[in-house]
Amino acid sequence: MSRRDPDWFSNCPRKGELFKNIDRILADDRWEVQHQCIKFLQEAMPTFGSNLEYCVCYLMPNLVPKLGSSKITVRKISVQAIQTFLRQKPDALGPILKTLSNFLLTSTERATKTEVVREFPAMFIPELVQCDWSLFLDAMTKLMATSESESAECAAMAAKKLEVYLGKDTFNRLLGDLSASQQKDYARFSKNIVIAAEPQAATSQTVSRSSMKIASGERRFRFGIVPSIVAAMVLDNSDSVTRISGLEKWKQLIENITPEEITRLVPHLHSYLMSLGNVLTDLNFKLSYFTAIITELALFVLSELFGLKSPFDFRWWC
Repeated sequence: MSRRDPDWFSNCPRKGELFKNIDRILADDRWEVQHQCIKFLQEAMPTFGSNLEYCVCYLMPNLVPKLGSSKITVRKISVQAIQTFLRQKPDALGPILKTLSNFLLTSTERATKTEVVREFPAMFIPELVQCDWSLFLDAMTKLMATSESESAECAAMAAKKLEVYLGKDTFNRLLGDLSASQQKDYARFSKNIVIAAEPQAATSQTVSRSSMKIASGERRFRFGIVPSIVAAMVLDNSDSVTRISGLEKWKQLIENITPEEITRLVPHLHSYLMSLGNVLTDLNFKLSYFTAIITELALFVLSELFGLKSPFDFRWWC
């Protein structure tokens, strides 16, 4: 609707009721419903005009927790939606950080909170580097003091990424405004953390098929889309470290797959899923985790291409 009629929102007579209903849909337990709702929201943002900030901030208490969804597809579209909003409205960072802080410091959903903390550094985008991130650092240091070890370590990692993102001088000014106990907690939890590159570097250096060449310089592909060198890393079961590295590259490829590449994958889908299924039998948790994510992402983009309600409608391919 938002694509066909750019004036649909201006002509909507009951805008308040519309967003109350969107908010209710976001709270639905079905992940497919959540995903479609967030996808609609992201695509419709340009049509909201001057109402954009008010409307999206109204939804944020139900949108921020979706960053910690157990479904990678919901997490991914939530990240994209919030990034899209913040690129258009950088001044809205403050209200979003307040919502984030309130959720992290009051929610009892420990697993979801940990995943939200892991995902939120995706908001460290160039458009926001001059904004005030003090609320984020305050929330992270409070989590370090009040959470169990895994959540505290994730909070320390996120804060360290913020330090790299903002630069030491700016970060130290924010840290200096916190209480002495918060500063001590940050120093204690972050002392052994080293961030090799700025968070946004992952976006600017996204793995592409054309950048992955075998030693001879010739490009070959498995399943129509996966460079042979990456497939070989994953399918060789002699070295878990190499397999994990290959899966990380594979995941980036699927996350950035194009419609043309999807059509190339379809004829190979059975062997593609069978190969990933073989990797899933490995007892290494990290290997199984990445493989499950890659499988789910691939099925999801295919279900969208063919207009299916659920990725599980592709079970007959197996």
